[in-house]
Amino acid sequence: MTPYLILFDIDETLYANDKKQIPKSTLIALDRLHKAGHTLAVATGRTPSEMVEAVKELPFDFFILANGQIVFRNDEVIYENPIDKTIINDLLAAASSAGIQLGFNSATHSSVTGLTPSLETAFAKYYTSMPQIAPNADEHESVYQIWYLSEDITEISEQFAGRLKFLPWLTNGADVVPFGVSKAVGLTEALAVLEDVNPPKIIFFGDGFNDLELMEMADLGIAMGNAVQPLKAVADFVTKNIENDGIYYACEQLGLFETPVEIQITELMDLIATEPDVLSHYLDLKALYSGYTRESVKGVQILKDALAYFPDDVLLLIELAATYEFELNDSVNAKKYYERVLKTDPKHHLALDALVALSERSIYQ
Repeated sequence: MTPYLILFDIDETLYANDKKQIPKSTLIALDRLHKAGHTLAVATGRTPSEMVEAVKELPFDFFILANGQIVFRNDEVIYENPIDKTIINDLLAAASSAGIQLGFNSATHSSVTGLTPSLETAFAKYYTSMPQIAPNADEHESVYQIWYLSEDITEISEQFAGRLKFLPWLTNGADVVPFGVSKAVGLTEALAVLEDVNPPKIIFFGDGFNDLELMEMADLGIAMGNAVQPLKAVADFVTKNIENDGIYYACEQLGLFETPVEIQITELMDLIATEPDVLSHYLDLKALYSGYTRESVKGVQILKDALAYFPDDVLLLIELAATYEFELNDSVNAKKYYERVLKTDPKHHLALDALVALSERSIYQ
């Protein structure tokens, strides 16, 4: 299997907010995916200051944050797209007029224009600390994402149509980003910069409204069992809920834990270099060449290398003969190795029958 780029949303995909932890099965899945050679990344609505510490410690290659507005790799910003201050001020005026609170997400902190009891409950669920109250937070730092802290976003969405996009939370509000921005756009920008990340296939796990574009962009979109219905509708695969080992289940069902052939070949070649007297290493490597890469000539050479340590091994000689006969259609060399088998084991039935068959075949050719 070829290594893929696999991206994950955080909240209710990687991270269970009620329990404030990453499920153990998810940690095991990420470890197995990493060992299988896949590139792993995060695509979330969270900004750098809101990142879950437990997620930051995992083997992710890069992070798409603020719904595509910032991309980090190794603590370095490789792409950013702050919101225009004119738009921020226009939204601030509209929200103030309607009595709605806003939140401002910069690269270093989050703030809100005000808090209500229901909002405090929501923040307590999703974040480790309350944001500071700062009515004019947009004046201090670049803002990459705004929170519109109201369950009703219909009127404001219409008012800012073509300028801002409102991505509803499950309760209490919405993320607000510039129109045309998404996690998919953030990924496109990241791949344009990350020259060493050129995946043949993109896989994405998500659960929310802000995952729609990336779910559609991915070659394989996987919706969590707890995902919103519109996301499930466009997903290629719907897995189990986060609390029911959804990520692990999907990876297992889709064969994502299998080590890519390229890595298996490299590992076996390293083993042969350090343990040249172990026959199984040669046989396993030859099987990969024949079964996956269709390079039987390379497989034969591996088996010939093994002859230096196992010149009279019947299993090795039979494997060589059969490869010549059935994969390379080389009757002359196949016969040579079958005859070498009989020198070690004169009554070897398979070699005797093979030589008879080869002789009869040559008569009719």
